[in-house]
Amino acid sequence: MIIRAVRKNENGQEEFCFGHGYTDYKHDISCVEQDIETALQEFKNDCFFDLEAGIDWKARLGYHNQKEYLDEDIQNVILARNGIINIIDFNSNIIDRIYNCQIKVLTIYSDEELSIQFSQAI
Repeated sequence: MIIRAVRKNENGQEEFCFGHGYTDYKHDISCVEQDIETALQEFKNDCFFDLEAGIDWKARLGYHNQKEYLDEDIQNVILARNGIINIIDFNSNIIDRIYNCQIKVLTIYSDEELSIQFSQAI
């Protein structure tokens, strides 16, 4: 598995890496990690070439009692990524419309679990 690398620019915004050839790509477990993080940042109805991709963050964080649905959305997105075998541990909370989660997954690239911390606010 291979994916174009993402880095933070001087303004703190994420952007794709270009101009350095093969070193602008991630491989194996780092590729899976970035793929998960990128997929979790997608907003439903926001991507011009795939309006159904992503999570409906505005609806899930904008209404009460949506945490269980959001947790399910997150886990479904993770399990749909290439290279993921299973979710080992999943913890989440919502504080002031900020969703935080800690995820541990097994991948096809390592016997050790991959730990990911993710946060999204609206």
